Amino acid sequence: MTRSVLTYSTARTLLRALMLLTVVNLAARIHAASPGYPLVTAFSLHDIGGDATTRCWSAVQDLDGVMHFGHDGIVHYDGTHWSMTPVPGVYALRGLDVGADGRLWYAGNGDIGWLARDGPGRWKPHSLRSQLSGEESNLGEVWQVLAEGNEAVFVTEDRVLRWDGSAFRSWYLPGGRRIVASRCGGIIYVHHESTGLYALTPDGPKLVIPASLLHEAFVYGMELLDRGWLLVTSKGFFTFADGRLTPMGPEVSKYVSASSLVGVTRLNDGRFVLGTYRGGLVVVRRDGSLDRILTEQDGLPTRVIYSVFADREGGLWATSPSHIFHVALNSPSAVFTEHAGLPKLPVHSLARQDGRLFAATDNGVYSLQDDGLHFLPVDGLNHRAELMQSSGHGLLLTDHRYVNLFVPTSGLRRLCSTQLGAQTLLSSSNQPGQVILSSGREIILIEDENRSRVLVKNLPDIPTSIAEDATGGLWIGTSLNGLLYARPEPRSTVEALPAAGLHGLPSGDGQSMVVATTHGDIIAIEPGAASFLRHNTNNFEPVVDFPKRNVSVMPSASEDGSVWIIHSSSGSLPATLARIALIGNHAVWQPHAAEGLAAIGEPQSLLTEAMPNRGTVVWVGGTDGILRNTLGPSLLLLRRTPRYSTPLPATPNTRSSIPSPAPCPTPPARSSSSSPRRNSPATPRCGWRPA
Repeated sequence: MTRSVLTYSTARTLLRALMLLTVVNLAARIHAASPGYPLVTAFSLHDIGGDATTRCWSAVQDLDGVMHFGHDGIVHYDGTHWSMTPVPGVYALRGLDVGADGRLWYAGNGDIGWLARDGPGRWKPHSLRSQLSGEESNLGEVWQVLAEGNEAVFVTEDRVLRWDGSAFRSWYLPGGRRIVASRCGGIIYVHHESTGLYALTPDGPKLVIPASLLHEAFVYGMELLDRGWLLVTSKGFFTFADGRLTPMGPEVSKYVSASSLVGVTRLNDGRFVLGTYRGGLVVVRRDGSLDRILTEQDGLPTRVIYSVFADREGGLWATSPSHIFHVALNSPSAVFTEHAGLPKLPVHSLARQDGRLFAATDNGVYSLQDDGLHFLPVDGLNHRAELMQSSGHGLLLTDHRYVNLFVPTSGLRRLCSTQLGAQTLLSSSNQPGQVILSSGREIILIEDENRSRVLVKNLPDIPTSIAEDATGGLWIGTSLNGLLYARPEPRSTVEALPAAGLHGLPSGDGQSMVVATTHGDIIAIEPGAASFLRHNTNNFEPVVDFPKRNVSVMPSASEDGSVWIIHSSSGSLPATLARIALIGNHAVWQPHAAEGLAAIGEPQSLLTEAMPNRGTVVWVGGTDGILRNTLGPSLLLLRRTPRYSTPLPATPNTRSSIPSPAPCPTPPARSSSSSPRRNSPATPRCGWRPA
């Protein structure tokens, strides 16, 4: 009989595999509760250029809003361009921080020091290695640096070094895997595995929570509560008050324990983001409950995280072995691509029917599921739908020959056939339950499943759009012949006439589009111009500020009476989302900066929806996915200031008196001589730093 021997190496491999499986299973169960996928912008080594290595260890934002990243040198990003500053004799720059005087402090294996500006966009390193003596000069693994006003604290695997501008003081804390530092209330705290959590006072470390109370949990971040502290640890979230550690957020704690916490940061909306080595990013509400988990399934380039950092604009940065990436967690935009189950095909039509969103592609029609994350194919609609329109009876769809009605409970019913397919589709506002469509050079009215008739014949061109005004008249946009107008008769077929001059409409040829607002007004769009006819007036007037740009997608009428449009990309101008808003007796063009519009390729379709709070949701179907942009009741329609371009005042990194919920005796620590310390004013908020 043979005996199986489990070696240490095999056991370790099995344990890692088991932990990874646990992380994957937990993420699959948990992250489905979150709506939409955030915009992720990933930068690879090729994007960064220069001599940067693939591994990026740390991130920080300076007083001018520029982002800096620690590789084997320091990489800088101003929102447009990348540059790099070599730091001689150092690698793995795990620690970066910015001082009140604008210095960029760095900490890496082999050297510690700071960078000072050396002209526009240039930095010059200043090493402090020569200031170290004796055992201090053997830095070993260097993990962090935290600025204190114009000074700094460096953290190595077994030592805390404080630089006061002229000399170092050091405290030796041996016997642990590493020391982890964080900042809260203007105080720097360091966690030593063997002895506990210390506050770094002017006189050195002071024990505030002994290791026996922390149950082998590393403290990566802290926040002051009305009573005690909130602790973010390697074992999850805890509160500490009256000498007692109380767990909170069991769902988060279970996931974090299995996925190896590496750092924590706090967004400006109060949520925490935890970076993990095996489980991606974990977004946590202030009460410790889980908001969402982000992995490759949600668009991240990797689930292996080295550090996390929240910038002042509300964005999240993460570093990893292969990429630097930005996650727009506070953006009003979300995207749906292949991660959401959509095929990598253009989304050429969008519609909301009976509370569910439908997206039409060449592979068929997909619907957004109740989890707000995933699209699934609709049974029975696995063919291309040319057009799609909601109606009071069901979802209207057309293909190359038929007009169909889809009702989920009863399936697909054929309403009529067309020899040339349908080019436009419209639910009649004057005759509820009836459908108006164009096929070839005719406009047809579908009265019910058994009756249809031609309303308009002998059109000079193929229609691009149809709008029905309050009197029943039809305004017809065409590909080459400008705008047409026809007034249907109940018992005969009519022909359309050029609309130029009608109600003062300017003359125009070429491509045109037309749309009716929910108030019965008409908006006519031609290349570089748009006109507006209010339902209770006789003359068109120009849309104020409308640019000389083409509209590429069929406009969408919003319930507030406005109309949303998309201008196609042209030359150096990207595709632009805009609203034609009714202000008094005028229609005004207002551009809207929809973050993430470029992420879905060229726009193909557009749908707007009213929200209960009087806000608006704009859905854009593109060649590479779908964008959802949410706007509050007061729409921000001005162009946003480019990210990272506006200098902002820095939060001073200073020291203040220590709040101590559970006073403990000061532990022994070895200190080197140094100049006396000075107390500084307290900072008003905690600074969450990546480990």
